[in-house]
Amino acid sequence: MSSTQFNFKSSGFKQSDRRFKKKTVVKQRPIGIKTPLTIDDDIFKMHDNPIRQISDNFRNMILTNKGERLGRYDFGANLKSLVFEYSNNENFEEVLSSTILEETQKYFPEILIRDIVPVILDVNEKNDLNEHGLTKVKISITYTIPKFKSPNLGIEVDVIVGG
Repeated sequence: MSSTQFNFKSSGFKQSDRRFKKKTVVKQRPIGIKTPLTIDDDIFKMHDNPIRQISDNFRNMILTNKGERLGRYDFGANLKSLVFEYSNNENFEEVLSSTILEETQKYFPEILIRDIVPVILDVNEKNDLNEHGLTKVKISITYTIPKFKSPNLGIEVDVIVGG
C-alpha cells in the first residue's frame, strides 16, 4: 500500500477545532448591593441590572425617614412624620403623594412617576386593625425609568397610621 492511497481525512479532529474551546460565560459586572442584605459567594448578593438597582434604591428611599441614613440626614420620603397627621388632615393621601413626588424628583430625577393611587383595604383587614386601634393607608405607586426604557414598574407602600 502506497502513501498516495491512504486518506487522513477521517483520522480525527485537530485540537484547535472550535468544538474543543471552552465557552466563556460573560458575567455582568455588579453595580450595587441588593437589599435586604443576603450573603452570597462573594460578600453580598449584588445587582447587575440598572433598572433593578434603581428600583431597589427607590424602595429604600420610600421606606426611609429623614435622619435614618448615616451621612445623608435629609435622605428619605419621611412618611413616618405624616403618620400622626392622618386625623387632622382631610386630604392625607394627597399630602402623602405630593411628598413622594417631591422626594423622588430630588433624589431620583430619572424616575417618572405615572400614578400614585390609594388602595382600598378589604373589610377584614380594616376590622383587624381597628381592634388594635390602628388605621392603615395603602398606596400603590406606578413608575417607569425612561432612560433605560423600562416597562411600568410598581411598588405598594403600607403606612400604619397612629393618632
